[in-house]
Amino acid sequence: MRVVANIQARHAVAFTAFCLLGLLLVGCTNAVSEIPVMTATPTERSVQLILDATPITSIQTEINAEVEVTPSPTVEVLTAGGQVAVATELPPIRMSLDDDQAAIVPQSDTDVTVLAHYMAWYKTRDYSGEWQFWDWGDHNPDNLRLDGFPDIAAAHRPLIGPYDSRDPAVLDYQLATAWAAGIRGFVIDWYGPNDVGNIDGATQAMFAAAERMSQNYGIDFKIGLMYEEKVLGHLEDANKSIIAKQHIQYIIETYTNRPHYLRHEGVPVIFYWQALDRDIPALLSPDELTMLKNELPEFKLLYLGANSDYLAVTDGFYSWISGANEDPLDYGADYLNWVYPEMEFQNSQHSLSLTVGSVYPGFDDSATNGWGGGSRFIDRQEGLVYDFAWQQATMAHEKGTIANLIQVVTWNDWPEGTEIEPSIEFGRYYLEQTQVHVGNITGQEFSPDALIVPELIITARRNYPSADTEAVVHQTHQLFFQYRYSEAQALIQGYLDSKN
Repeated sequence: MRVVANIQARHAVAFTAFCLLGLLLVGCTNAVSEIPVMTATPTERSVQLILDATPITSIQTEINAEVEVTPSPTVEVLTAGGQVAVATELPPIRMSLDDDQAAIVPQSDTDVTVLAHYMAWYKTRDYSGEWQFWDWGDHNPDNLRLDGFPDIAAAHRPLIGPYDSRDPAVLDYQLATAWAAGIRGFVIDWYGPNDVGNIDGATQAMFAAAERMSQNYGIDFKIGLMYEEKVLGHLEDANKSIIAKQHIQYIIETYTNRPHYLRHEGVPVIFYWQALDRDIPALLSPDELTMLKNELPEFKLLYLGANSDYLAVTDGFYSWISGANEDPLDYGADYLNWVYPEMEFQNSQHSLSLTVGSVYPGFDDSATNGWGGGSRFIDRQEGLVYDFAWQQATMAHEKGTIANLIQVVTWNDWPEGTEIEPSIEFGRYYLEQTQVHVGNITGQEFSPDALIVPELIITARRNYPSADTEAVVHQTHQLFFQYRYSEAQALIQGYLDSKN
């Protein structure tokens, strides 16, 4: 099947425009086909920074004039050996501003919030001492592919290279980039408090990043959790509900009282990804879920799927992605055309308090062989699939079928190829399209140029880790979160230029 004919085709992304950026981020070369590829040398980390810990200095700006910024000489960072380093005074950075660089301040006509599903399971050898998820199957990121990029378990290549989900510089980059795209929250795939890969530790790092951004710049970026029921799969049936209750209680006690936890009507929201067990749609029965909810403080439990027995005892229904099968042009139209009417029907039966729509760009888990079950693929069709999913979600929102939440599936599930996070293959295209669709549904206006700033910030942090860099980064973030994107870009670009 193909996407309906009334959706306008999009031009393919011009990859060569990102080669200059790649030189700053992780390096790139031109292959014979002129598609940029990345070099083998990862950036060495000489210090581990405490990022944006305190306000640094003020900036005076004047449109149509030169702007002088003097970083403070008293910013502190924590070096690898635990020593405190004090920045030396930098010469002023001068930048020229044009008439058209006034800030774009989004104004929302609706209360809809766009979330993105987020994977916090990545580790790198240089940050955590080991690879995780990038090295799934027979992939080894210590080796290079023919294109010069590390051999990661993903069909596409992150624009910033393989990264660690605990690295605060990466988390700042992801939060700021998502913010610039109109995304106002992440839903983290969560596997319990003692998971083997310490995803819970990465989750706590993400909450810390959101709280740091809020304290320093006044933004409100929400973080929610999706509980992966399959962590119960190895347990005896009698123990499943006991451990599930402990896990949900841990979420409530550890996360839901934090200021940026995702809430609906004042109540914490927990997404629930049920595991299949002998064709039963969840490991816990409806009665067990009911008992779990009754014995814990109030929260909203959102169920994936239309099983009426489970929707009768949970609080909501959220949609996902479907259609990944033998036909790469089957983009899940049948699913999208079914799921929203089904939400309407189930709501009429159960008075659900929260229904959440979903949008997705495609699917490609060929690098992981479908996690061992055979590869699955949805051709992105140059953005048409993403556009169609947004059209369906937008219509459902306008009808009132879904509440005020739409979830992008996903921000960064690289092993399954559903990511919209910037990549070598697609650049910032899917974030620019996200800006368009969020603008259509909310009435907000976004600047594609804003997406460049976080890339320049992480480039500076990786290539020039120091207190001086953190001073300029802080000032750049101040401008960025005031929607003064051109000034922010000029500042951080000027700093990078001064280092060359």
